[in-house]
Amino acid sequence: MNAYTVLQDHHKVLKGLIKKISNTPAVVPERQAYLDDLLVELDIHFRIEQLRESTVHKLRVKGRKSVLRAL
Repeated sequence: MNAYTVLQDHHKVLKGLIKKISNTPAVVPERQAYLDDLLVELDIHFRIEQLRESTVHKLRVKGRKSVLRAL
């Protein structure tokens, strides 16, 4: 499974948590647990995004260097 697929699947997890938060009144104790879960999941999501972007950038730089060497 690649990072892109993981991110697509993870969007479903995030949307599910946001829906739970939206449908849970603020006075219900479980709402805070949903918010805590969302923060953890967002952190994971952003880390995967950063790794993916870093990898793409490295591949682009490597590709440019290969082209320059060929010239």
